[in-house]
Amino acid sequence: MKLTFAEHLREFRAEKKMSLRELAELLGVSHTLIGLIETNKRKASNKFIRKFAKYSGKDPKLLEFIANPMPLSYKQSIYESEGAPNFLKENWAQETIDGKDHIDELLLSLFREVEFRNMPEDLIYYRRLISSLESMTDRPIVECWGKFYNAFLMEKEVGPELSLRAFQDLYARLVNEPSLQDTLYLRLQTCFKMGQMNQKLEAFEEAIQYFLQARKISDQLKDSESLAMSYYLTGNAYQSNRDRETAIQNFLEGLSIDGPHQHLRAKLLLSLGVLYRELGRFSEAVDRMKDAVKLWKLKAVNDSLSLAQTHQEMSATYYQEGINYEAALDYVHRSLIIFTRLEQESSSSIAKMGVVKSKLLKSAIFVNSNQLERATHNLTAIIQDYHQLTSIDLSEANNIMREAHELLGVVYEKGKHWVKAEESYRRIVHYPSTSEGGSLHGRLRVFINLHNLYEKKNNKADAISMLMQADALVGNFDHSNFALLASVIELRLLQGNVAFSQGSTQEGVKYHLEACELSRNCDTTHLLRKSLKSIRDQVQTLNTNGNEIFALALYNTTTSWVKKHGLENLAVDIQSCKDLFDQI
Repeated sequence: MKLTFAEHLREFRAEKKMSLRELAELLGVSHTLIGLIETNKRKASNKFIRKFAKYSGKDPKLLEFIANPMPLSYKQSIYESEGAPNFLKENWAQETIDGKDHIDELLLSLFREVEFRNMPEDLIYYRRLISSLESMTDRPIVECWGKFYNAFLMEKEVGPELSLRAFQDLYARLVNEPSLQDTLYLRLQTCFKMGQMNQKLEAFEEAIQYFLQARKISDQLKDSESLAMSYYLTGNAYQSNRDRETAIQNFLEGLSIDGPHQHLRAKLLLSLGVLYRELGRFSEAVDRMKDAVKLWKLKAVNDSLSLAQTHQEMSATYYQEGINYEAALDYVHRSLIIFTRLEQESSSSIAKMGVVKSKLLKSAIFVNSNQLERATHNLTAIIQDYHQLTSIDLSEANNIMREAHELLGVVYEKGKHWVKAEESYRRIVHYPSTSEGGSLHGRLRVFINLHNLYEKKNNKADAISMLMQADALVGNFDHSNFALLASVIELRLLQGNVAFSQGSTQEGVKYHLEACELSRNCDTTHLLRKSLKSIRDQVQTLNTNGNEIFALALYNTTTSWVKKHGLENLAVDIQSCKDLFDQI
């Protein structure tokens, strides 16, 4: 059953064995436009629909209704006329040659549109639309699809808790009601949604169980694409639960499934790449992301939005590795070009957010390469966009603002504009996170940045005060919060440096080893490598300043710890850190 206009378009191309460019030439439009419509990234205009209907021989009224369920005439008829459902049914629920009617296809295509339109005014419209469409037929399956998308809307309006309950009630009905025993596809989609709602609630074990149930249903349906999707979602849940090895296994299992679902294969490759980056396996991360790029560019996929997102992730990978900033700039520039074009063509909120995130990443690269004027220009523009971003996603807008103000503070600090730097750092807490861990991390970043600032100003008392407040803040922090963990490790290293400056060798060594232990226990070489490099720098500083005894104590303790845990051969970069210690 074809539920969307995009599927009608793809079916026609497959039937005629036409490429995107060939169909574009036939219809007199760009191949990029067709690619966007086929991937549901852009709505087809009535003019485009009429052209396609002419060449495909399909019913233009049906296509128009499927492709665009919100033209004013239909909206008014549904809002204002009690006879609207009958009007729709009389006009489009006509018998076809095989004896079936279009009513299911019409209803489900309209319901499917809900997933692509999430502005508040759209949600109000769809609430009324679903209610009206349910009255067009007494089929239980249509009523159940209505409940499915009502639950979907509920998550957008009030959050995942009530939405999860609605999906659970629907699933119980699908399983227990005799007339609905053949609704495997709807059960599958409901399992996916129940898993996703649990994941949003951070109930990861429950989410995994629903995704595993979806896997069983996919096997029953012999649906390879849904099976691959179940592995993809299960992998994401394990990744969120910090079980990276099991996440990798699921992503690899998903990739091993045969089928034409290249779009999903690309998503699996990208997720695998991001996971490898988290583990500090940067070269593998880049390789998987490059594989994903090849698939996004295929004619059968042609997903410009995902291509831009992958370029953005590749840039972030090079940036985090901290070796090839030129490559990081190249890929973030590619992502910006695509995001900007998509925003101009379709006014997409996703593309708008992509533009801002790429500009933020570009600013971070500028800061690290000391291109301070360019960084300031970008960051100021991002901060001025705040109110527009809040209309898209308040939580994401606040995340962006916290990072932008921290980067701007670093810029001012490098330029010795101390007052402006302090103001920027303190503004981080003006943008609260929706999670307790996120709010804690925001406050911790303020204290760490102010400590570094006061150290540069030689304001020792205030610098130490900031570390004491930061230490009191973290207490028994959640080790599963990766971003918070990285900042706590940074805090311990700074506390170690201060202890050495105060003449306390034992305290200095203790804090540095605690940073190493935290890094080792987080299953990623990236943070451990940063900790060892920081310790290497501190050993060199102590030695240069004439504190050879402190330097030797830290060096001997660290190298003993490295040998004790067998980390010499963990990675080439860690081995190089050991070599640097040996030179002292």
